[in-house]
Amino acid sequence: MKLLFATLLLCGFALASPAPKQDRCTNAVFLGDSITDAFDNGNGAPVWQQFYAPIGAINTGVGGDRTTTIIDRINNQGIIDGLGAHVAVLKIGTNDLSGGVPETTVAQNIGQILNLIKDKNRGVKILLLGILPRNGVDIHNRIRNVNAIIRGYADNLSVFYLDMEAQFQGDAIGTVPTDLFYDGLHLTLRGYEVWAETMNTQFFNLVNNPICP
Repeated sequence: MKLLFATLLLCGFALASPAPKQDRCTNAVFLGDSITDAFDNGNGAPVWQQFYAPIGAINTGVGGDRTTTIIDRINNQGIIDGLGAHVAVLKIGTNDLSGGVPETTVAQNIGQILNLIKDKNRGVKILLLGILPRNGVDIHNRIRNVNAIIRGYADNLSVFYLDMEAQFQGDAIGTVPTDLFYDGLHLTLRGYEVWAETMNTQFFNLVNNPICP
């Protein structure tokens, strides 16, 4: 369904996202673009089934999403309404940068998303992930610029930051390992395994200390 939504969106059609599960306290919700989408709907599915499906995690990632798209889907499509999530994992911004959006605007939009997540899920803990590196020196530098700003949003009370550049960068800036990325942007199964290996300690520490409405 998420693939269909992304296809129709690219073709200029408007289609509401599938209605989220309502009125329950879920352990985690993931928000992001195609890289997040494929965590449970593509190459990352075995990792998702091992770690995140058993705790009732919900994946709202959609291919092609930018920061502004997520803002719209939270405000107008209710993608996280009624979840009462313990933890939200947010990784977004690479499509903005490839589309020429200024770094400061991307960072400001990410800050707005953080506020929207907190407004929709009282007591939620947000794990904000840095934008992953990708092929190309210029865009890699721009990714670093955004990450340098958004790491400042972490207060280690409601927002926590995790930068995974060291795990996903190649031998030089603007390169990424081919065993982790199959096209210089999207992840292989091994890429999702490394994502989980890097994130899980911090993630499950947050999940194990839930606050539900």
